[in-house]
Amino acid sequence: MVKRKYNAFSAADITLCEPQAANVGTYEIPAVGRRTGRKKETSSKRTRLQRFTNAVGASSASFELTKAEVKEACVALRLKQQSSKQGKRPYGRRSVSEPFKLSDSQKLILANCYKSARNAERPVDYVSMSNTCHFYSFKGYHQLLAPKEGDIVRELQEALTGQRVIEARDRNKTPAELEE
Repeated sequence: MVKRKYNAFSAADITLCEPQAANVGTYEIPAVGRRTGRKKETSSKRTRLQRFTNAVGASSASFELTKAEVKEACVALRLKQQSSKQGKRPYGRRSVSEPFKLSDSQKLILANCYKSARNAERPVDYVSMSNTCHFYSFKGYHQLLAPKEGDIVRELQEALTGQRVIEARDRNKTPAELEE
């Protein structure tokens, strides 16, 4: 069996047309590369993003932080990320079947936007945030970015409690123990 090129056609593909007045016995060569009418089976951007955001975020009503605590928690979140990362990729590469996780920089940006919205006593503007270069996967789909607020608030709460535990542990140590 001989391999054919993608554009090539065989002698079996050529068919004899009906004889016409001027051309007796003309041959018809099939058109190559035309669409077959079948729609290409690809998922739309919306379905891919919904696959990214399978995990449903908790509402921020259950995690109430004061304005001062939110400011402190943003710093604690950055310190937590720096200590856990230690120069390596924190999650490894994501496979297609795993739900989408925000990167550390995206979490910090969301936390800072949440902090500024709380200080101004207004809701977070997810429409403008989804159109920035930092959230390219959510471009135009702010409704998929909004549920991530609950996860960020929960992570801020965990970072704040972790930082308070570290500070309490450091307060109990003597200066000689801290130097070691």
